[in-house]
Amino acid sequence: MRTTRGRNHHPATEERERIRQQLIADPRSVATIVAAVREQVPAHAALADSRLHEVRAIAAWAPDRLLHLRVTDGALTPADLRRFRGTAAARAADGRPMPAVLRAYRVAATVLTEEIAAATPPLGAPDAFALTRMALTTFDTLAEEMATAYTATSEDLAGDRDRALRLLLDDLITGRHASIGAVTDRAARLGVQLPDHYCLLVAEPTEVAGPAVTQEAALGLLAALNGPGGAGTVPATVRGSRLVLLLPAAAGGRAPEVLHERGPRGCIAH
Repeated sequence: MRTTRGRNHHPATEERERIRQQLIADPRSVATIVAAVREQVPAHAALADSRLHEVRAIAAWAPDRLLHLRVTDGALTPADLRRFRGTAAARAADGRPMPAVLRAYRVAATVLTEEIAAATPPLGAPDAFALTRMALTTFDTLAEEMATAYTATSEDLAGDRDRALRLLLDDLITGRHASIGAVTDRAARLGVQLPDHYCLLVAEPTEVAGPAVTQEAALGLLAALNGPGGAGTVPATVRGSRLVLLLPAAAGGRAPEVLHERGPRGCIAH
C-alpha cells in the first residue's frame, strides 16, 4: 500500500529543521551576530554595556524566527510585526538612526545565511535560492514596518517636546544612546544644545511625607536655576522620588542657594 509523507516530513524540511536546531543550540551563533553588528555598524559599536543585553536578545530571537520561517516556508506573523514595530519605536525614542537599525538587521541576516550555507552537507541550488528569496522578502517586510513605526514615533515625540526632552535625559542617564553624534542630532531636532561642560543636579524632598515629586517641580527648579527662558532648553526629568536636571556647569554653582530657598536637598555630579 502506498503511503504519502506530510509536508513537514519532506527530506528538505527535515534537513532545514536539523540546521535550525544546530544553530539555535550553538551559543556562538548569537555571539557571532552581535560581534559582526558591533564591528560593521558604528552606531552599535558605541553602545553602552547596559544596551548590549537587548542587542543579544534581538540577535537570539530574530534569527530563530527566520530559521523557523525557512523550515515552514512561512511568513512573518502579526505578532512578529508588532515586535519589530515596537523595536523601531524604541529606537526612535532613544535617538538611534533608522539607517543604523536596518543596517544591523542586514548584517545579522548576512551572518545567519552564511552560517546556514556553511552547514554540512552544503545546500543545493534550489534550497540556496529559496533561502535567499526568504531572507530578502522577510527583510523587505520588516524594513517597511519598522520604518513606518519609527517615523510615527519620531513625529509623536516632536509634537510633545517636553516628553521628548525627558526621554532624552532618561536615555543619557541610563546609557541608552548610540553615539555622541546621535545624541547631538537628537538634541538639535528638539532645538536644544547640550552644554560642553555640564553637571547633573539630583534633588529630593527633605521630608518623606512631603509633596509628591512631579515634572512640574523639576521644571520649576530648572527655571529658578537657569532663568525663565531656560526651562525649555535644558532636559529635566523625574526618576522615582528624585528630580534630575542636566545643567551647564556654571548654573550648578547656584544650586545650593536655590535649593535652600525652595526646600529640597540635593547634590551635584560633574
